[in-house]
Amino acid sequence: MESRIQLTPKDLQKAFGFHPEHSRRMIRGIKSDLGLGKKGILTIKAYCEYSCIDLDEFLEAIKVKLP
Repeated sequence: MESRIQLTPKDLQKAFGFHPEHSRRMIRGIKSDLGLGKKGILTIKAYCEYSCIDLDEFLEAIKVKLP
């Protein structure tokens, strides 16, 4: 199990089966809503809070552990 904090489009593909472009658009939209800008980092925890998803369940679905 890898250890990292940044959410990637591949994570959304693994967890939900989204198309790669849909995953990228979702991340861009959430970063915009949170005021992170283009270069900002969207963390897995911030994504789960924003989306009202249980953090532990999401981490299990994408096979990642937080450092």
